[in-house]
Amino acid sequence: FQPWETCMTMGTTWAFNPQEARWKPPALLLRNLVEVASRGGNLLLNVGPTPQGTFPPEAIERMQFIARWMQVNASAVHNTTYAPPVAWQDGRITRVGSQFFLHVLDWPAGEKLVVAGFEPRVTGATLMNGEVLPFSQHNGALELTVPPEPPHPTASVICIHTEEK
Repeated sequence: FQPWETCMTMGTTWAFNPQEARWKPPALLLRNLVEVASRGGNLLLNVGPTPQGTFPPEAIERMQFIARWMQVNASAVHNTTYAPPVAWQDGRITRVGSQFFLHVLDWPAGEKLVVAGFEPRVTGATLMNGEVLPFSQHNGALELTVPPEPPHPTASVICIHTEEK
């Protein structure tokens, strides 16, 4: 596995375009950030300034959306790397040392989130706001009891503490 990088625009062009009408949804940009980070890569998110050196309101809206998410979840993206493959389709995983970050893209309908194939021995689980989550681990699966509503509508993050170094 090689870390990868990706570049993307917020709209459809690489430079300022006063006619730009097709902006990518903020949630898509955030999901792309999570996807790239979970593969050990870097995301270059392009925004073209106007001739006056300002950003279009649509770009500012998208950057503010990502910035609000980063205020809570930056440690789940900055200086992280990919985690070993896990059979989990509801999100992505990043890692720093013995901490794993579950980026939950599809919050479970019930109050149970199950990650099959999670082998490191878990010693604790918290939401990024510090709220402790009950968990159990058996038969190679990690089961977490989560709140009924996601902390974030696009990508909620759960920090998993393990004994693994």
